[in-house]
Amino acid sequence: MAASAILCPSCQGFDIQAFARPGSPWITTKTALVRQGSQQGCHFCQFLVGGNDKNFFRENSLLKRGFEWLHWASASPVDIPSDSSLAVQSDRGLRISLLLVKLSKDPKPSLYSRGDGYNVLNLHADQGSPAATSGDIIGLPPVDRDPSSKSSCDRIRQWLDSCESHQECAKTLSMTRTVERGRAPLPTRCIRIDKSTSVPNRLNYRLEETGGRLGEYVSLSHRWSNPETPRSSTYLRNYHDRVAGLQSAFQDIDPLFTDVLLVASQVGIQYVWIDSLCIIQDSPQDWNSEAVKMADYYQNASFTIMAAVPPSKRSQGLFHVPGGDLYRLARLPYRDKEGNRKGHFYVSCHLDPARETQRHNQIQKNDLLTRGWVFQEWALSRRIAWYTEHGLTLRCKCRDLQHQGESLLNLDPSPSLHRILPLLGLVVPKHRWDRYKASAPPFQSPLDWQALVSQYSTMQLTKPEEDRLVALSGVAQEFTTQESSTKLVCGLRPWCLGVDLLWKQDTAGIHSRYMEFPSWSWASVNTSVSWIRTDDATDCFSVLSVSSTPGGRAGSPAGTGGNTTSSTSAPSGTAIQAIATLPFAPEASMNTLSIRCRLLTVLFGPVLEEKSRDFILRASRYPTEELSLNSQPRGVALATENETVAGWGSLEDPDLQLDDAFARNPIIFALCISVLTVPRGSGLFSRIWGGESIFNVLFVRPCSAVMNGFERVGVGRLFGIATGNEFQASQERDICLL
Repeated sequence: MAASAILCPSCQGFDIQAFARPGSPWITTKTALVRQGSQQGCHFCQFLVGGNDKNFFRENSLLKRGFEWLHWASASPVDIPSDSSLAVQSDRGLRISLLLVKLSKDPKPSLYSRGDGYNVLNLHADQGSPAATSGDIIGLPPVDRDPSSKSSCDRIRQWLDSCESHQECAKTLSMTRTVERGRAPLPTRCIRIDKSTSVPNRLNYRLEETGGRLGEYVSLSHRWSNPETPRSSTYLRNYHDRVAGLQSAFQDIDPLFTDVLLVASQVGIQYVWIDSLCIIQDSPQDWNSEAVKMADYYQNASFTIMAAVPPSKRSQGLFHVPGGDLYRLARLPYRDKEGNRKGHFYVSCHLDPARETQRHNQIQKNDLLTRGWVFQEWALSRRIAWYTEHGLTLRCKCRDLQHQGESLLNLDPSPSLHRILPLLGLVVPKHRWDRYKASAPPFQSPLDWQALVSQYSTMQLTKPEEDRLVALSGVAQEFTTQESSTKLVCGLRPWCLGVDLLWKQDTAGIHSRYMEFPSWSWASVNTSVSWIRTDDATDCFSVLSVSSTPGGRAGSPAGTGGNTTSSTSAPSGTAIQAIATLPFAPEASMNTLSIRCRLLTVLFGPVLEEKSRDFILRASRYPTEELSLNSQPRGVALATENETVAGWGSLEDPDLQLDDAFARNPIIFALCISVLTVPRGSGLFSRIWGGESIFNVLFVRPCSAVMNGFERVGVGRLFGIATGNEFQASQERDICLL
C-alpha cells in the first residue's frame, strides 16, 4: 500500500518503542513543531492537520488559546482510556493498534489534563513486515472500498474468528443460552449455496429443509419492497421447484438477496435464512408456525446482514461503492527494540469525523429501523454486518468495527448487554433493578421492559392489528426467564400488572384502536406509549382469573354501568399461574382479566392548557410529576363534587378525543390500580398535617360484550381527601376487563 515517505526530522525520528520504556507511557511534543512540519511538506504532520478531525486540530485557534502541547499514548484493542497507563507490553511485542493523541495546555501528559479532547489513530503494518512479525503493530489494514470485494469478506471472517473469544457474543440476549459457532440449531428451512460445477464463478441455490439439524448460517434483515420482495418470495406454487434446486425457480429473486448469498459464500458459510424465501408466504399454517421462531433464527445466526439500502437504490442490490476516499494514510518508520530502523508502518484515522457522522446517521436514521419487525431482529442478533452507502460496519455485542479496518476500543459501559440496549437507554437503574429482583420471578437480563416497549411502540408495522405483539415476541421470550414458566400476557408482565397497566398515549391526536387486543394492553392503540410513574405505590386490586375472549371486544359500549357480581371461581393464586402459562403467540392476543377492584364515577373537562396542567400537577404533589401535553390531559372531577378538580386523565379512546363527546354524558369510572401516600407538607408540617393519598387509576366504561364487562378508555391520577374518602367507602366489585 503506497504512501509518501516525505517526513520532517521529528517524524523521521519517531520510535514506537518509546511507549515501552520506563516512566511515563506518553510521548510529548509541541504543536508548533507539527505546524512547522506541515508547512514544510511533512506528510505525517499534514495528515495530523488536514486528515484528522479539523474540529479537533484547529491550528491557529488552539495555539492562540494556549494549546501548545501534543501528547501521545499507545493503546490496544481491549484498552479503555480510563487512566494514563495505556501501553500494552508482552513477550509477543508491544501489541499496539492505536495511538491516542491529546491536545493540551499542560506540558505534563494525562487524559484528564486540560485539553481539547483526544483523538484516535489506527496503526497497521504490511503482512510479513518486521513491524507485524514482531507483534509490535497489530492493527488491521484498511480494506478495499468495495464491500463485495474479497478483502471485505476476508475482514468478516477475521471478525467472526476474533469474536469467538467474546463470551458475551456467544450468548443470547437473556444471557441464559450459549450458541456454539458451527453447531447452532438451523431454521426450519434455509437457502443452501453451492458452487456450480459447470459454470465458473456461478452459485447454485436450493431451498433445503434443515429443521432439527446443527450448522452455521447467515440471516438477513431488510425492509420488504414492491415488487422485488413478492416476486422473489416462496409460495406453494414454487416451493417444490426450489426444494428440488431448479435454478429457474430462483432466476427472478431480488438482487439484494443474490448479493447476500454471495457474501455468505465468500465468507465460507453455506446456509442463509431470508424470511421471504424460507417461509411459504401463502401458507397461513407455515407463517403461524415460523413467526414465533424468528427470534431464535436471528439469535442463532453467525451474523445478521442489515441491508440499509435506500428504497430508490434497492434494484442495485446490497453493494454500493462510496465515492471519494474513505480514509487518508500516512507512513512512519519502524524501529525494533535495539533501535534499528526496519521498514515502516501505517497510520490512518480511527474514525474520520465526516464519514463517521454520515455512517452514524445512515444507520441510526435509516428507514429500516422504523420497522417493527426489524426492532427485534436488531436487538436479538448477536453480530451485525451493516451495509450502507458509506461502507461496511461490523458490530458484535462488545465492539464496533468500521469498513476501513480500524482497531477497536471497548468503550461500551455494559458489554454484557447487546449494543442496542445501552443505546436505547434500556438498562434499568440499580435501585429499580434491585426491586425487580426482589419480586417474582427473577430476570436473567436487566432490561427495562417499559422503556423497551416505549421504543418499540414508535415502530411501523404493515399489519399492526396482527403483528403488534408477535413482532416483539422474540424479545419478550428473552426478557422472561427461560427456565421459568412465566410469560408476558398481551405485552404486560403478570407479576407487576399494577405497574404495566398504567401506560398512556404519547402522541397527540385521534388514534385508531385494534379490537384484536384487549383494551388494557398497550398493543390495542396505534400510537407510541409510555408509562406514568408509580414509584412505591401499593396495588389496590387483585386478579381473580384470566381467560381467552373469542371474538374479542365485539360488543358495543353499554349505556349503563355494570352491576356488582359474585367472585369468579378461580382464586387469586391460580389466576397468576393461569396468566403465566398463556403462550405468547398470534392466536393468544385477546384475553380478559377478571379482577376485584373499587370504582368511582368521574366527569371530564376539556383538554388542559399548559398552565392548568402545571397547576394540577402541583396540586397532586406527586414526586417529580411529568406529563406531556401530547398525552392530551384533561381535568377530572368526582361525580359527587363536579365543581372541584380531583386529578387528571389521559384518554386514548378515539370516541372520547373530542370535547363534544362529553356533552352526551358518557358513564366513565375510575378504577383504582394503586395508591401512594405523600406528605402534605415538609419538615414539621408533614408530621402535623400527616399524609395524603394519590391514586393511580384506569378510566373504564361499561362494555356489553360480556356480563359485568368494562373496557379501558384512559389512564390518570386522582388526589384529594374527598377522593380518598369515596374510594374507602366504595364496595369492592368483581368485573371483567376486556
